[in-house]
Amino acid sequence: MEMDIFANLAGKMGISSAKLIRKAEEYGRLCQVKCVALNNATSTSKAVLCLDLAATYMKLPIDKEYAVRLSGVTKKLYQSNLKAMECLLGLEHTL
Repeated sequence: MEMDIFANLAGKMGISSAKLIRKAEEYGRLCQVKCVALNNATSTSKAVLCLDLAATYMKLPIDKEYAVRLSGVTKKLYQSNLKAMECLLGLEHTL
């Protein structure tokens, strides 16, 4: 996964935080190693998912509907991949 894709997608999503982009890049690198089970996801959708996870981690709001549209997958598949990536990266939320 190319690292410049994160900056391009972040700009489209209205994200300007360099710290958030670096966190998403970190998740992207981890995803390349740990998330081989997400073979149905394109590199663009994985990058959007990483940006979403980074925004959640940093407690910054993003437009989820636009993120789904930008990822190029259905809302159901997006949420399924997001949850799978969360679990595979060990980022599950506890109540």
